[in-house]
Amino acid sequence: MTVQEQAQKARTAALTLSSATRATKDAALLAMADALAKSDTAILEANARDVSRAEANGTSAALIDRLRLTPDRIAGMVEGLRELAALPDPVGDVVRGWTNANGVQVRQVRVPFGVVGIIYEARPNVTADAGGICLKSGNAALLRGSSSAAQSNAAVVDALQTGLVDAGLPAEAIQLVPGPREVTNELMAARGLVDVLIPRGGAGLIDNVVRNSQVPVIETGVGNCHVFVDAAADEQMALDEKDFAEEYLSLDLAAAVVDSLDSALQHIRRYSTGHTETIVTESQTSAARFTAEVDAAAVLVNASGRFVDGGEFGFGAEIGISTQKLHARGPMGLPEMTSTKYVVTGSGQVRQ
Repeated sequence: MTVQEQAQKARTAALTLSSATRATKDAALLAMADALAKSDTAILEANARDVSRAEANGTSAALIDRLRLTPDRIAGMVEGLRELAALPDPVGDVVRGWTNANGVQVRQVRVPFGVVGIIYEARPNVTADAGGICLKSGNAALLRGSSSAAQSNAAVVDALQTGLVDAGLPAEAIQLVPGPREVTNELMAARGLVDVLIPRGGAGLIDNVVRNSQVPVIETGVGNCHVFVDAAADEQMALDEKDFAEEYLSLDLAAAVVDSLDSALQHIRRYSTGHTETIVTESQTSAARFTAEVDAAAVLVNASGRFVDGGEFGFGAEIGISTQKLHARGPMGLPEMTSTKYVVTGSGQVRQ
């Protein structure tokens, strides 16, 4: 099946999802969770084949860890779907509303995007997370995982589709987009069929999608972040957490000594990925300057940057952390996976 054919099926499924009740979507999420739990053996066997191939290809230990599934990680995926079912449904929420002097009522209402394409690397747990988040927010999902996790992703999607069908929803609401590298280009060219693309992965993947996609993109950023320890910092607090432009994907740390807050701000402006930046200081003046002048999706004062997470923010789930400035910025929960439309209701009024 071609990408265009898959996208057409996804659009048909999205039409069903757009009018699905919360009860229907929640039942599907619970059925998907049950199917995932029942398929744990098949998923682990598929994942073992992916891991074995990655090891034979000399893949780094850090990337293999991201690829590897365990019974506990599958249990986490199952629980994640069940937690999604307990979250509020954003679809239909009224963002704002008013009545004009002529009696015409205007409401801005949350609606699904429609078809969401997600291009991601390595982690097969993203397959379940992304599929579930898209479903809860009323979107059909086209999931383009990396070849390194091809068998794992296929096994996970098989389970998710079983749950969808058991709940009376179309299997095409969550689809894996397999095939060679050229398929990614086809997905990026599917403007009019795919409503939005979300890349999740390293800098190279994100840059490629942002630069080459004809489909609108919500850019999730790489995670290079800074912690600036100010001269006025509590040193004990600071201790309890190709250099600065490189994403290590490990526990490596790059450190620099700067002579002032001005120098720190200049350094961050040069190297920041726009994700998360932190200051440790007892000075309210320094904290105020830092939060005002640092341009990032999240700016923290005397708190760990690891708090920048949908779960930690109380969103319950996230599709990623957006580092762009349009539509959504920061952790993207369920409301950020929707657009809005205006519903205007009158009683025969005409514009004079």
